[in-house]
Amino acid sequence: MDPLGNLITADFWGNGLQVWRSNGSAALEIELYAAPAPGFAQSFGVAVSPAGAPNSGSIVGVDRLNQRVELFNSSGAYVRSGGSRGTALRFLSWPEAAAFAPDGTLGVSYYDLRNRPVGSPALTTDAWLATCPPPCDQTGTWREAHLGGPFDAAKAPDSGGSFLGDYQGLAGVGPDRFRAFFVEADPGTRDDPTDVFSTEVG
Repeated sequence: MDPLGNLITADFWGNGLQVWRSNGSAALEIELYAAPAPGFAQSFGVAVSPAGAPNSGSIVGVDRLNQRVELFNSSGAYVRSGGSRGTALRFLSWPEAAAFAPDGTLGVSYYDLRNRPVGSPALTTDAWLATCPPPCDQTGTWREAHLGGPFDAAKAPDSGGSFLGDYQGLAGVGPDRFRAFFVEADPGTRDDPTDVFSTEVG
């Protein structure tokens, strides 16, 4: 929900974002190629900066297959992208969720394989949270916190690839503070191969 009461949703298969007025009518569509090439690929989540924050109304979309987040202003105009595939800070391999804290700090949760030994058959994976204080522009300072892992993602159910599930989430719970929900593979339990975890960071 944005500060004007509009509902903003991620359109996963449509590869974009949808803005809906409080009466249910469509207000705006942020389409596939609103972001730079190759545009959105699987819109996995969306977050809106709250009223009173320096960046109030800013919209962030999770562009999962391109392994980045896309930032738009309150009118839906593209501002910039953040992240790409990699292991260094600000490289958002497999972003899962985004949220704004009440003070406008942006949080993005994601997984990466930075701790995987070269040549290992195991998909040694960790969960992370990257945060950026407002206005989170090109000179913004990103920080990183470890959420969970390492675990072997190869032990997760096979759905055309290791599938950790859709039970991921992130919420701003205080100034520069977030509650994260994430999934890890549990190789010791055949009938329940993944577990959901939650932790608060900030």
